[in-house]
Amino acid sequence: MIRKLMMILLAGAVCLLGTLPALAQEVRRSQQYDILEEYQRITGEKIEKFSESPMLRTKVAAGELPSVEKRLPEEPIVIKPAEEIGQYGGTWRMVSVGRSNLEWHVGQFIGYEQLVRGAPDYSSVIPNIAKSWDVSDNGRVFTFYLRKGMKWSDGMPFTADDIMFWYEDVILNKELTPAFPDWLKVTGEPGKVEKIDDYTVRFVFAKPYGIFLDELARGIRETFQPKHYMKKFHPRYTSVEKLEKMTKEAGFDNWFELFGDKNDFWGNPERPTLYAWRILIPFGVGTRVELERNPYYWKIDTDGNQLPYIDKVAVSIVTQPEIAELKGVSGEIDLQATPVLDNK
Repeated sequence: MIRKLMMILLAGAVCLLGTLPALAQEVRRSQQYDILEEYQRITGEKIEKFSESPMLRTKVAAGELPSVEKRLPEEPIVIKPAEEIGQYGGTWRMVSVGRSNLEWHVGQFIGYEQLVRGAPDYSSVIPNIAKSWDVSDNGRVFTFYLRKGMKWSDGMPFTADDIMFWYEDVILNKELTPAFPDWLKVTGEPGKVEKIDDYTVRFVFAKPYGIFLDELARGIRETFQPKHYMKKFHPRYTSVEKLEKMTKEAGFDNWFELFGDKNDFWGNPERPTLYAWRILIPFGVGTRVELERNPYYWKIDTDGNQLPYIDKVAVSIVTQPEIAELKGVSGEIDLQATPVLDNK
């Protein structure tokens, strides 16, 4: 089951923007259908109903969650498993040497969810959070179309406002972002982000930017933040008095330190996410980081089962690579596709 999950959630490097060869299209289509309608049109198969993990079904029955139909977006991504439909349940065990190793190597499994992503066969950039996009003839304007009804892990809507918050209130705020990101520039000139409507945004550059999609698909590059949650810690939306009080109570000297702390996926279980799993036990509490499935995750398999299959993720935090190796030898690691590196 771990192997299937790896095939579903991982993607590799991406090539430059260009016309896809027919073979590359076929390889991509064999694994991902960008929206439900596309899957049904291409395959001729119908997904009549959606299913979910038993742990979520129990919560729905208890009135703690809406039904799976109400939690999924109108146009979920459909993933074809590499071999067969998986089974729900279980815990994925990993290991990490400290915090930076957790963010980079474990994060590549957990946190690779951005507007676009690399195709599994390295052939192209494919839709992800954005269901599709348009590029202007001059290569300066990139328009992205989001999935209607998509939600954060706390059930709040994900919209263009979350992208605009990231751009206007984080990237353009000198205290949060002292230096404008190089990957958002062309020949040294910053790009701009504009909201068209609740589910459409565009990135505008002064000159052609042929590898912009490639840049968006690199590493863990999020162009959005949960505005409904993070605005509580931002001076544009919260009074100076209230913000200063929260900052001091949290033990910080500056509001932007509080903002960074609250915006920490690995350290703050209250921060909503779009990832397949959300933090249950954060980094720093003990020797183990735990995550549980996101009930609002926005991908399904070809049988209509909401992904992921695995319910929980447990990451043992160790101090030395040798300890991590011993855990692997003793069978305490299920899958660790990246090297366990020392932080030094």
